Amino acid sequence: MSTYFILRDPTIFPEPTKFLPERWLLEPGELQQLERYLVPGSKGTLGCPGQSMNWSWMHHTIGNLVRRFDMVLHETTERNVQMVRDNFIGQTEPGTHNVQVKVMEEYF
Repeated sequence: MSTYFILRDPTIFPEPTKFLPERWLLEPGELQQLERYLVPGSKGTLGCPGQSMNWSWMHHTIGNLVRRFDMVLHETTERNVQMVRDNFIGQTEPGTHNVQVKVMEEYF
């Protein structure tokens, strides 16, 4: 099963399409149960060997973007990120997979 369908399962993640970061603010035992369904690079012997480095790069990049730029979405709607097909990874409609932002201000 692909990551998309695991993360969109309402029996595991109530209201899966809503941005609810507080769903991860749980007691340690409850959080451990929920984290077993967080499988962005797969798990087990077939899991991605570069996951640790990927997480490090992702945190570094996103942190720098958010800290350094004031951005707003530009010509982007929910349709641009809505998964409609599965080819091991969830995919959007052809030609709609772009999320564009406009930089409003840069902080030095």
